[in-house]
Amino acid sequence: AFPRVSLLVPARDEGTTIASSLGAALDGDYPDLQVVAINDRSSDQTGSIIDVLAADESRLLPVHIAELPDGWLGKLNALQQGLEVASGEWVLFADADTMLAPQALRQAVAYAQRERLDLLTVYPELTSRSFFAGAVFALAPVLAQLSMPMWQVSDPSRKAYAGMGAFILVRRSFLDASPGLDWLRLDVADDMALGLLVKSNGGRIGILNGLDRVRIEFYATYRDMVSKMQKNWWAIMARFSVFRGLALCWLMLWLALGPGIGLLPLWGGLNTAAMLLGIAGWTALTAASVAFGRWTGRPLVTLVFPQLGALLCTHMLLRACWIGRRIGGIEWRGVRYSSEELRPMQRVRV
Repeated sequence: AFPRVSLLVPARDEGTTIASSLGAALDGDYPDLQVVAINDRSSDQTGSIIDVLAADESRLLPVHIAELPDGWLGKLNALQQGLEVASGEWVLFADADTMLAPQALRQAVAYAQRERLDLLTVYPELTSRSFFAGAVFALAPVLAQLSMPMWQVSDPSRKAYAGMGAFILVRRSFLDASPGLDWLRLDVADDMALGLLVKSNGGRIGILNGLDRVRIEFYATYRDMVSKMQKNWWAIMARFSVFRGLALCWLMLWLALGPGIGLLPLWGGLNTAAMLLGIAGWTALTAASVAFGRWTGRPLVTLVFPQLGALLCTHMLLRACWIGRRIGGIEWRGVRYSSEELRPMQRVRV
């Protein structure tokens, strides 16, 4: 028999996506499902949509949050509130725009039980109507592999961990025995931090490709992506440091320009060495991108986009550093958090 699963969906101002996302989950073939939809201080119709759906669906439990307590990021507080009313043996954390195929949850739970996992995350199929957002998508996962190789995640002897916000299935008994969500309450990389929580407490982690099973729209426009990812670039990549941010910008320019970096008037008599270094970086990026693209089902796209993605990521990181320095932190879900408050609470290091 399949164990009971509680799906936790935190939503703030997700009126355009929440109905279809919850509907996809409820229309699935999983036999024992509880869906906890958490309306996190929304100013649009998100809360009323959840209530209307819950009136006709006994498996859907609405939770409404009016205020954010001190010392918590909004999304993590929403997950904690949902966790307190969840009754499943397994808990599935998912974003409000995650679209699950009918068989996705059944297959994921079966795999997690068969492999005796404590956490299973699924890399989603990412779609975007924006050409430039797609270019960033072609690069960002590849950059992540430099510090957190995906093939090491399932190896208990390795420190690598993973967590994709679209789909993180966790064994409830393990979560209750661990420090829990309080341990990562101010970590901007909340999905990765869940993976770290499980791995660092002796748990087993698995990762699957969600092609045709778990789907999200990456970002509708490049402008939307730049705005919403400012917090990620400043907190996760730059670690609240302009110096580190600029160093990463230089790395991405090296990856983007490839052999052309040796043509820049910066090297004196070392232009040939710089050009060879650029060729090495360009080749490594292309090879890694093609390999990752084949795994995610997008091989042709990755041949063209990585270098453009590196230039766009450089732009986003520079902008994030400028804004982060100017406002002294990040803004997320309508709340401003200072770098001083967040810095000591960042568990994830990439």
